[in-house]
Formats: sequence, structure tokens, C-alpha cells
Amino acid sequence: MIPIRVSNVLRSFATEAEVSALVEGLPGSKNGDRLWFRFPLELGDQLGAGGEPFLAALLPTAMALGLPLNVEAPVDEEFLSGCQQIMSLYASWDRRLHRIEIRAPVASVDKPGSCGTACFFTGGVDSFYSLIKNLDRELGENRVTHLIFIRGYANCPLENEQLFNGLLKNLKRVAVATGLQLVAISTNLKSFLRAPAAGWDWYAGSLLVAPALCLAPMFRRVIIPSGDTYSTLSAWGSHPLVDPLWSTASLQFVHDGCEASRSRKLEHYVTRSELALQHLRVCDHESRGLHNCGTCEKCLRTLIGLRALRIQPPPGVFAQSIDLARVARLDGGNRVVGYYLRDNLELARRCRQSELEPFLLHALRADPWRWIWRHSLVASQEIDRCLLNGRIRRWALSEAAHNGEQSTVRLAPIRWILSQCLRKVRLKTTPPVQNSGKRD
Repeated sequence: MIPIRVSNVLRSFATEAEVSALVEGLPGSKNGDRLWFRFPLELGDQLGAGGEPFLAALLPTAMALGLPLNVEAPVDEEFLSGCQQIMSLYASWDRRLHRIEIRAPVASVDKPGSCGTACFFTGGVDSFYSLIKNLDRELGENRVTHLIFIRGYANCPLENEQLFNGLLKNLKRVAVATGLQLVAISTNLKSFLRAPAAGWDWYAGSLLVAPALCLAPMFRRVIIPSGDTYSTLSAWGSHPLVDPLWSTASLQFVHDGCEASRSRKLEHYVTRSELALQHLRVCDHESRGLHNCGTCEKCLRTLIGLRALRIQPPPGVFAQSIDLARVARLDGGNRVVGYYLRDNLELARRCRQSELEPFLLHALRADPWRWIWRHSLVASQEIDRCLLNGRIRRWALSEAAHNGEQSTVRLAPIRWILSQCLRKVRLKTTPPVQNSGKRD
């Protein structure tokens, strides 16, 4: 069995500071592919050169493929122990993930580095909650000093520069207003993810911690905002049992926010902060990062909560106001969507906003057509993962980015893919226009 091999870990400094490594042994990849993490140039002397970022990045892939993982750079002993426990958790949650052999030299124990504390921050409800709560309650070493944003994560694809620039402007305003430093990181990690059988959800944690591990000399503590509560926890790549296990002897990861539902986060923190309301970004579908679209499920769940709390969002934050007819058409049978609908229903009743109840109840009612559509979509995704190694998904995202249609492909992926196929067929079957040779 040929292992996945990580070697030649390098730090380089040009227009950006970069930590990279050669990755070999991934099916379908060329020898010589380099996995990289890029940081602002001024942070160059704060970057580590250990193997931890690459082990974290590739562990779910190796487990999905059942391949050993060899990392030639030294790895912290506490981190190695944590990876063994992470594998046990993942394998118990999903039988398509397999425990694998990890080979890596053990690094000497590092002394704790800086006293800095960072918080992953996108401008959404969960990250604003963790940030505001920390600034309200913490003093000394546990108080947040930096915000981390990753270009190449789910909410900001690497190839969409316009979206990144729009989001970055918004995040910089928050950093300036709070007196914190913003660290914007770029990575090509998603191009190395191979999950032919296991779902992409298992990368939720490793995609975050991998670039943060490069900054181990800079931070003592990194906060990962939670999207779940203790009562609704499910098997997921970022989890209160998993995230702390990525820690090293000098860097601690903290999963934060499980004590509060999304409606409680909105009610007690986000809506009481003018800064949060002005710079709230919950939308994955607006391709320029200038505002929230107001029509996708993430926007609607937030707008429902704001309406229940009788809060009018500032002008320009949402492209349009809430459409209750769209709320009624949401698929409450979906586990995640149903959770947020029930949470908002409880909030509406608590705030005595009876006008919202019929629309929320309609979305939560059992609907056979929505059930058929939901499971057909899941089945098509599984066929693409298991039989085609995600080729259709990668092609769709690449085409959508090229055409500036990311929002369309995410809102209606099947419809968009069919329309693209039909368009290509028409282009092939339409005869070219003959040039008559005449000039005007």
C-alpha cells in the first residue's frame, strides 16, 4: 500500500510569507504538487516549519482513502496523541473512515510561544457571538488579540478574488473598530481533499486548524466558534470533543459557543451590538462579498430571527427584506434547516410574533415532494463522491466561478448543471454562421 507522503517542508518569502510541503501519493494527483499556506509578509518570522499543519490537513483524506500518512517534518508529541484520538472518534462516527498508520518524527517540546489569542472570524452570527462574548468577559491572556480569516475555506473559494476583497474590507472595519489585528490566510488545501466515500463535512475542523498551526509561535490559544449547541450536537468535523485534540504543547484550540442557540446569540449579543449589525455577513451566495443576498436559507434564518426580535437590519446589510413566502418553502425536513426553523419558531413564540408562526410551521410540515427532492439530491451527490471521485462537483464549482454564477450553483445545483449541459449541447449542434465575404 503506497502511503501519502509529506516532505520538503519549506518557508519562503516573496510578496507573501508561505509555508508549503510536497505531497505525494494522492490518487489522481501529479508528483510534485505542493500544499501551501500563505500569510501577510510581516508575519514571516512568526511561522513554524513543523509537520503539524500538513498532518491535520491530510488526516481526513488519508482516513477516507485508508492510506498510511507519512510526514517527514517533526511533529509535536501531544498533537500526535490527539490525532490518534481524533481517528477513533471519526471512525466510530462514520464507518467509511478508517484508522490509519501515521509515521512522523517526534519534535522536541516547544516552550509556550506568544500570549496571543486568536478567533476564527467570518462576520457571521457564530463568530460575532464568540468575539463579543470574549471581549465582554475576558481579561489578560485569554482576551482575543487577533481575528483569523481563511481564503480557500467553504465561504470564500480561492479562485473568487472579488468575493475575497469584498469580505476583507468588511472584516478590516471590524478589526479596526475593536482594536484587533486581522490575519488573512490563503491556502490551496481544498484541491488536495479526496473523499470518494466519506462526506466533506469531516474537513470542517482540519481546514481551520491546519493554517492556524503554522502560527503556533504567535498564539497560545485559538478559538473556533461553534454552530451547534450541546443539545443538538452531531457527528461533524468541528466538534467540542474533536477541536481541542488538535492542540500542541504550546497552542490550545478551544471550541466555543455550544452553550447558546443561534436565536440566543442573536438576542443577547449580536442585536445589542451596532458593530455586529452593521457588518453581519451570513450569506454564502452573494459572489462579491458586498452584502447578504436576503434570499438563501442562511439569510432567511437570520432575517426571521431579526424580525422576531423586532430589529430592522441597517440599510445595505441585506439586499432585500424578508420574504415570508420563501420562508414557507424552506425544507424543514432537512436536519440543519429544521433545527434553525424550530429555533426561530421558539424565538417567535417567546417574542409573541405570531405573524411568523404559520410560515415556519408550513416549512416544518411533512411534504413528500420535498422529501423526494432532498433524497434525490443526496443520492446524486453520493454517486458523484463514490463513483466519480467528486468530478461533477469540482467541474460545477470551477465553471460557476469562471462564469460568476457561484450563487446560482449553490442555490440550485442540479438545475444549474442541467442548464450548463444543455447549453453545451446547443453550442455543439448549432451550425456556425458562414461569412459571406462581403464587407459593410
